[in-house]
Amino acid sequence: MQAVIEAIIQETQAVRRFRLRPEKPLEHRPGQFCLLSLPESNVARPYSIATSPTEEQGFFELIIKRVEHGRLTPALFAKKEGDVVDVKGPFGTFYYRDGVYAPVVLIGGGSGIAPLRSILHYLLAKKVKVPIWLFFGNRTEQDIILHNEFSALSSEHENFSYIPVVDHPKDGSWQGYAGHVTESLVAERVVDLRAPHYYLCGPPGMVAQIICALEVHGVPHEHIRREQW
Repeated sequence: MQAVIEAIIQETQAVRRFRLRPEKPLEHRPGQFCLLSLPESNVARPYSIATSPTEEQGFFELIIKRVEHGRLTPALFAKKEGDVVDVKGPFGTFYYRDGVYAPVVLIGGGSGIAPLRSILHYLLAKKVKVPIWLFFGNRTEQDIILHNEFSALSSEHENFSYIPVVDHPKDGSWQGYAGHVTESLVAERVVDLRAPHYYLCGPPGMVAQIICALEVHGVPHEHIRREQW
């Protein structure tokens, strides 16, 4: 179906957030994705939906990084508000299951934050009374998508902790963690690693390393969900 680009928000130098208003609601679960294509092309790409079903009013948002020489994003980034794109979906089994009242750990990297944002907003809107941690890795502080939003949410909700991590701080002004998101960092903030349910989306190497380490620590396989890039 078609969707109108209602707003385009520049999040970082290479990442934009697209607000789309489809012909009819997607009716997705928090964490799922859709297929996006352009009317002038038969190239379709999967993108996770960044908004929660609880916050949408006839629209949804995608967080997309421009890929140089890519088959879709250069043309998409040339679009303007009011232009039309094609969407199909929702798809995917990476989503939050209602009725599972365990602590939630969200681990993301770069634009992999999109489905985790959807899950986070869903949990907060539904007032699910469990501890929630968001570990978010990026190369530099300038690359952190929605940093102010997550910081504000952590101040507003006592059950939500936001832990941004930067690979290469550019100067001495960065006050957060430096390096990579690892299971050791998670263990510093989460007392019992085996208790939460984990949702991971980001660079494959980071995700695979963390999952392997969590399983070594005894986290049940069924408590870990990952979204493939």
